[in-house]
Amino acid sequence: MNKSSVLCLTFLLLCFQFTWASETKPKKETAKTISGSYLSIKGVMNAFSCVCYNGGFITTTDGNRYPVCFDSLTEEGINCLEIIVRGTEKTQEVVPSKGGNCSKYSWDFIEVSSFECKD
Repeated sequence: MNKSSVLCLTFLLLCFQFTWASETKPKKETAKTISGSYLSIKGVMNAFSCVCYNGGFITTTDGNRYPVCFDSLTEEGINCLEIIVRGTEKTQEVVPSKGGNCSKYSWDFIEVSSFECKD
């Protein structure tokens, strides 16, 4: 082998090793059920609107606040004061567009598959 072939192979091996080492495994999606008071952000300018048009926040009795998204379930607004949701935990990164109002950010939220109003 000549010197340029050895350099080329070394470069390819380093690229392969770097690519393999830098890969991240996707976050495992887990089922979740949450209940509490619900505040809709549909039609309201909110940072979470950059990820989810038909969503909002559930505040549990212990004070934890969870972003929830109904986009894959319904386009109708959710009009519940108290709610139980079942869904999957997801993470989505916001990639801002030029001239847009959204900042680069990563959101953890619940993608709702079913819900029930408690009021």
